Amino acid sequence: MPNTLSNDMIRRIRELLSEGRSQREVAWRVGVSRPTVRRIDQGKVTERDETPLRPFPPKDYQRCPQCGAKAQPPCLACELKKYPKDRS
Repeated sequence: MPNTLSNDMIRRIRELLSEGRSQREVAWRVGVSRPTVRRIDQGKVTERDETPLRPFPPKDYQRCPQCGAKAQPPCLACELKKYPKDRS
């Protein structure tokens, strides 16, 4: 069983509660704890936005032949190594 509730499970719990079922019965039917059902009933648990936080990286990443880092060519790390360090 996952640690987080799916949006479908939250909707199902709300649906059963709106039908007039007790929190104890809803918890038993869905398979979650009674405190979890209570928090959903009180509005403390909301549905999540299921869109990914960031897009997958582009597929044109390659291994740098000089340092072996996975980067888009040209490798920025290798480009920076060409310049002397500022020693002021």
